[in-house]
Parts: sequence; structure tokens; C-alpha cells
Amino acid sequence: MTDEQCMDLRVWRGEVPIDDAGSMAPAIISCWRLSKEDLEEINRTGVVWLSITGTGMPPVSVFTDNPFQ
Repeated sequence: MTDEQCMDLRVWRGEVPIDDAGSMAPAIISCWRLSKEDLEEINRTGVVWLSITGTGMPPVSVFTDNPFQ
């Protein structure tokens, strides 16, 4: 990928809990603000697409609750 094809993304890197026993796992969290047009399309279709560049599918989460509160 060239620099023109890929932009920097501000993220938080740390560990998050993964079970009730207190086990932790490394995580990278980013926040995305949707445009009015994106929100209208989501409201119309009810779907969001996720594209991962590569040959495997890593564990991912998409959620609406702020993980830092």
C-alpha cells in the first residue's frame, strides 16, 4: 500500500478485560465519527461493512458504548 492509499489513524493501545476472572488481552481501539450520509444509509439498510486488509480475519469488535467510561 502507498501513503496515498493508507492514512494515519489515531488509536489507543493497551489491555482490555476479556472475562470475569480478570484476564486481559492486548487491544487497539479507534473511534469513528459517521457522516450524516453514513448515518442515513445505516438507518436505511441496518448494516455496517467491515473490511480487513490481509489474508486472515483477526478478532474485531464494533460497538456503540464508549469503552473508556
